[in-house]
Amino acid sequence: MTRAKPPGKRVISPRGEITPKEAAGIKKDQRSRFGQLAGLGMDKVEKIGRNLLAQGKDATTKAILSEAKEGEIMKKRSSFEARRDRGAKVSDLAAPGHLKSEPWFCPRRGERSTN
Repeated sequence: MTRAKPPGKRVISPRGEITPKEAAGIKKDQRSRFGQLAGLGMDKVEKIGRNLLAQGKDATTKAILSEAKEGEIMKKRSSFEARRDRGAKVSDLAAPGHLKSEPWFCPRRGERSTN
């Protein structure tokens, strides 16, 4: 069992060894960022890096990840705006088809089903 470590200190296992991840000499936050970059894929990372350099910015791991996150946020925002602009209709609130065949289902309050 290892104890909580103060910032900047290495975790030493009970056998007196340094963990393999720390033996690489890369800090935990950098390892996490490298893992996220690997998840994005090399093509996307290169494209974002080249765009940052073209804008005169440094293409650091943090900058690339923040640009990728910004792109995801813009995608979600655009899909939300498309749904919002389409508007809602009463038919969107209708019960699924399998419920309409149930004898207890009433489409409007006070009405009985004819099934």
